[in-house]
This record gives sequence, structure tokens and C-alpha cells, in this order.
Amino acid sequence: MIAIIALLFAAVLLALPANAGESPYPPAPGHENLPVVFWGNYMPTIGAQQLDQNGHIHGASDLHPFMTLAEDSDEQFIRYALDAGLDGFQSCTICTESMYAAARKVHGQTGRMFYINPEWTDLGDTPEKAAKTMADFALAQAKNPHLFRLQGKPMYFFYNHGSWSGSPSGSITRRSDQDSRNVPQVKDLMRKQGVEAWLLPSYFFFDKVALDRQDLLYQSWPAFQPPQPGEPQWLPQTAWDGQGNWTPGDMRPDVAAALHERLKAAGGRFLFIPCVWPGYDSSNRAAQAIHTAAFGLRTLRDNLRMWVTMGYRQINFITWNDINETAMLPSSRSPFGFSRVIRYYRQLAEDGTSPFAAPTAVVAYDPEVLYGEQLSFQFLNLPEKHAFSSDYLCTVRLENLDGSEVTTLTTRVGVPDERTDALTEARFDTTPLIGKAEVLSPVVSVTRVGSENNERKPVFTNLRLPPIALRSNKLRYYTPYAIALDCVAPDGAVTLAADGQQAGLRRATTGDVVAFRAQTKLDTPLRRLSLAESRLTCGTFRDDDTAAALGERNVHLFLRVRCENPFTYGMALSEGRIRDCFTHDYLGRIPRMTVGIEAPTFEGNSFPHGRPDAAEWHGIHFGNNKPVYRLEAPLDAKVSLSLPGAAAPFAETTLAELAKAPLTVVAPDAGVKGAVRLELATDGVEFNRDYPLPPGGDYVRSVPVFGVGDATRSFHAWALTADDKVAYSRPVVLVRGPATAADVVVADPEAAIPVPLIRTGGVFDDFVDSMTGRPI
Repeated sequence: MIAIIALLFAAVLLALPANAGESPYPPAPGHENLPVVFWGNYMPTIGAQQLDQNGHIHGASDLHPFMTLAEDSDEQFIRYALDAGLDGFQSCTICTESMYAAARKVHGQTGRMFYINPEWTDLGDTPEKAAKTMADFALAQAKNPHLFRLQGKPMYFFYNHGSWSGSPSGSITRRSDQDSRNVPQVKDLMRKQGVEAWLLPSYFFFDKVALDRQDLLYQSWPAFQPPQPGEPQWLPQTAWDGQGNWTPGDMRPDVAAALHERLKAAGGRFLFIPCVWPGYDSSNRAAQAIHTAAFGLRTLRDNLRMWVTMGYRQINFITWNDINETAMLPSSRSPFGFSRVIRYYRQLAEDGTSPFAAPTAVVAYDPEVLYGEQLSFQFLNLPEKHAFSSDYLCTVRLENLDGSEVTTLTTRVGVPDERTDALTEARFDTTPLIGKAEVLSPVVSVTRVGSENNERKPVFTNLRLPPIALRSNKLRYYTPYAIALDCVAPDGAVTLAADGQQAGLRRATTGDVVAFRAQTKLDTPLRRLSLAESRLTCGTFRDDDTAAALGERNVHLFLRVRCENPFTYGMALSEGRIRDCFTHDYLGRIPRMTVGIEAPTFEGNSFPHGRPDAAEWHGIHFGNNKPVYRLEAPLDAKVSLSLPGAAAPFAETTLAELAKAPLTVVAPDAGVKGAVRLELATDGVEFNRDYPLPPGGDYVRSVPVFGVGDATRSFHAWALTADDKVAYSRPVVLVRGPATAADVVVADPEAAIPVPLIRTGGVFDDFVDSMTGRPI
């Protein structure tokens, strides 16, 4: 009997986590005795606001953050970051007092410490300037507990540190001997002011430099071959205290292992902080307008697991808050999905346990897929604290517009304990859908299966997610979703109809104005209710966007005024009201917004088609300070622009005409030179803003059908509740047809016939592969 009890006791001990309360992973070189700190790259110059003129038609944005641009934006970012497992921000360029005040407030209310350390840039061209700037900051913040210190010394990160180090921003092409000469001088100058600090820049291609393969700086490591490091030179020479790697995509495990061994051979004096990011997307920036490949969930999870299990206790996440470049910030692109993954691995790095009270899952998939390509669904199952060994059945039902089943995909995966997650994938060939479906609506379920008796227990049941648009040509928004299923509200909480027609197909012609009707049935008040086209944000519903508030004839439309040069003007409506005016204050935190105009006329300033010189930031044009007006009026109402004191307007048209095409005029030469353009926009909220609504409601949003862009467009509504739940509607597909029979093109396969020019609004690469010259 005693022997049996002893065996049972031993079994219980084996079932418990080893070294409970301590990290189970031996620390990496340079990370011995370091606290776990997960850093997020934070850019205060961008903040929570969305940036206009992002390359998408009529100013819509393909990333709608769950942050609210307000006086407490810093506090919101810190709370979301802490919930995501981040301990601090590498704050690019500046650390404002408002950020530290927000950190103090959050700490006082929650007891959770958050750090804000500078990521220096523009330190000047000389070691003297750089040293003084950094020393002055350290002295000013000497008693600030929210400035993280290691061994009593503040940690200083760098994005661009000036020519004194011989290194341009984001590059590591300089020779280490220049650093060996100038960096010690900077440290010595700081010491003379009584300041010691850790200096850690971030660079591209750090693995190739530290492994002394500078010949591979702009190349990949040879495929299917183990990495071949060069003779150790750079690590013994560098005068930096450590560095981070700022290279997109996966680092190969064998390359990471080689780097690990070289750092170990260096004696642990050098602090390497790995950087992780799931992808890069600057398509919202007019100056860049680029996409790069994003592997999303798999990249984030694989890199995090690799670095944590190798014992790296400090990790950085690139551009956590830059809404134009990353998917990590909680948003319509990542409804808390990446936050869950980071939080899980941060807790594993701390003590080897899961932070979750119940098992959860993150789903990743593409918002668009080409006909004939495979549609991929990824499920990442994250275990709960003290997890029982279980299998998980992951199911996605793909529905057509009428709600009928197209196919159901099921995959099964095992999770043995709380230190092991499981990533699984299901794929579907879309070739059979050509000509038969325009969009797919996924409904997912996850069921837990006991490893001993095969007993089943639902974890998530029939959760509707955003739809997947099927396209015939090039994808536009292919950065995948990453959705935490524990934040998804039940199906049916939000519904969408177009002109009284429930989810399905709606046909329209250029110039139509379609009324989308969203209804909500939730248990919690809403922070916002939004209409989305594929992954584009088409605007947020207000409390006056109801049929009762608008009456029988009025609609809410958004009018943008563009111009080549600034001028003062008056705008008037023949009927209705100019409700709001929105412009941006790019270098400030809060957009300028005039509300409650409640008048048929407005006097104000228009801004030029490029940013004013006074608002330049590093010479990059982030957008335009052009105003957007929210109008409440019938479609036949006239809108006019007049110069001050003029007897007649210089531009006049109706809203119905603007729904067909923008109006461009040359203004009279009265202090105005160049063209002025009036156009209907999707919404006035290119910045980020909440419009709270009650749990249940019925709202209308009028959307013009423009003659540019895709002929087939998919829409859905989504709601964000006050407790961070997200609800999605079934989709509505809008198909734009020719306005008259004369516009119809008949393709005769037997003969070549003259046809009108097809104005798609696209570019050559949308249809022809520039590498092969063949149609896509």
C-alpha cells in the first residue's frame, strides 16, 4: 500500500511543471540574471491616428485599430500592450511626459509596471552632441521607475544614431572599427556627466554580421545548406553593448543556433535582443505603397517559440503601434490574435506556465484568395494553465452568400501540456468555385477531445468570422487576419442588408447610392460599429445614422475638398445640413474636428494637395490636411463653393452627380491658383475614433457606387463592444453593372470587334506578370 501511494505521489510530481515559478529554459548568453522584458517598438509620431491618402480609393483604410484617438491614447496603448504581454516600449525619437504619466496612472490602478525607454534617432553628427543628449535625458529621468535600467544603467536603443557611428538608419554596412573608435568616446563623454548606459542599436542583417558573413548582407543564406560562419572578427571588435536584429521574416533555426553559439563563445558580455515581426505592409503610406510577403501567425509563433526556448528573456516586436506597417496592434486585421500569442510566450519565458485560465485558439487566414489558388486556414491552439493532454478538432465551415455549405474543413492536433501549443492548417482548392461563388463566409468551431476516453467538450462553437473575397486578378489585401476566438461574439449578433435585401447579392450601376443597414443584438454597449469592404474600412456608424433620424429623403455622405494651393472659401448646401468637418493635425495627437455645425453653410480653409512645408516631417508626405465634410441632405441637393465676397459660386453640382464622378474646376484667380476637386469620400474618419452605441440598434450607411475600382465588392459589418468582443455579420456582395446598354461589351470568340476602353482603376501589374509578360 505504501508503495502504491509512493508511486502515485511520484506520478503527481511528474505531472507538475518542473521548477514551477522559474523559467524552465537555461538563459541565453548575455541574458543570465536578466528579467523577462518584451519590448514593443513604439512610434509616438504616428500614435493612434490613421493617415490619409493611403493609395486606396477615396481614402479608406485597410487597417482599423481598436485604439481610440483621444487624450488618453498613451494610456490605451499601454493597457493593450500589457494585455498582449509587452512590458515596455522602445519609443522612437521621443519619450513624452504624457507617456510616463500614463504609465504611472496604469501602475497606480493595476500595480503593473510598464517601461518607456528611448529609441534614439537624430542624435547629431558628432559624439559630443550624442553624448550630451543621452546624458541629459538620463539625468532628467534619474528617479523615474518607468525608465528600465539594467544593473542600474538605463538601456538605450537606437534606430538612427547619426554619422558619428558611421551607420545609416536600419543598415549595418559600416565597419566595426569606426564604432570601436567613436562609441567608446561617446561612453566616456557620458561618464564625465556621471551617466553610464547600455547602448543597443537595431540593424538589418545582424545574423550575417555577427557570424562574419558580410558578403551575404543583401542575400539569403544558401538554401538547403547549413550556415557557414566566417572567422570571428566583428563581435570582439564592436564597442556596442548589444544589438537587436531588424530583419523581416523567419530566422532559420540553424542560423539562430549558429548565432547562439557565437554569442556564447563571446563570453556573454554582448546582449543580443532578437526582434520578431509577422510581416511588413506600408501600403497605407503614399510615399512607399509597398507590400512584402507576410507569413503572419506562423512567423510570429515559430520565432517566439525558438527564441524563448533558447533562453532569450528580452525580445523586441517591430512597430507594434505603427498602424501602417504592422499587424500586431489590436485591429480589424488582428483582433487580439497576435496579442494572445505574445502573451502566452511571454509567460513561458517568465516561469514556464500558461497565462490562460481556459484553452484558447487563434485563427489566421487570407481576406482574399485568387480563383484556382488554395485557401489556407491556420489554427493555433494555446493551452490553459495546468493543461490536460488533449486533442483539438478544428473545423471551418465555408458558406456561400445564401448560407449554404460550400465545404467543411476539419483538422486535428494534439496539445500534451501547458508548455506546448499546436499549429495546424487546413487547405481548400478554390478552382471548383470559378463562376459559382464571389465570397466565402467562414464559421469555425474548436472541440476538445480527451486523450484517455475520447470524451468531447466544445471550446468554441459556430463563430462567424470576416468573409473571404474571391478574386480573378491580383490580390490587394493579402496580409492575413489573426483572430483570437475567445474575443469573437456569437453568430447573429450583427446583421447586414443592402437596400432592404438581406445578406446576399445586390446589383448596382455607377452613380447609385446604396443604403447598407446594420442591426445589432449584443449584451454589451458598443465602442463602434463599422462597415467594411473586404478588409477596407468604409466608415463607422454614428448614433444619428438611423432611418428615423435621417427621414425619408436624407442620406449621410462625406465630401472631400482637394486643391493644389490653399485658399479660403465658403461652402453651402441648397437643402440639408453640414453636420461635421474633419481635418488632420499630423504632428499633434488629436485631429482637428469641428462638430455640431448644424448649418447649411460653412466657412473655412482648404489645404493644398501636399502637406504644407511647416508640417514636413523628415521630408515624407504622410498625407494631406484636406477637409472632409459630413453632409445630411437629399441626393438632389446642390453643393457649392464660393470665394469670400463673391456674388456667385465658382463650383456647383449635386450630390447625385458627385456619386457618378468627382468634379474638378479651375478656381477664379482671386488668390487661388490651380485646380479644386470635389469628391465623395467613404468616411471622414481616416483617424481612429469611437462612436459609442447601445447593445441593440438599427443603423443606415449610404455608400456611393463609384465608376472605378472592382466591379464586384464584398461588404460586411463588424462591432467592437466595450469589453473587447468582436461580432461579424454575413457578407453582402455588390456587383456593379453598366449604366446603359451602350456600355455593354460583347466578346465574340470568333471575331475581333472594337470595344470600349475598360477603365479598371488598376495598374498593369494587376493583370500581367511583369517578370514573364503573361496574364496573371
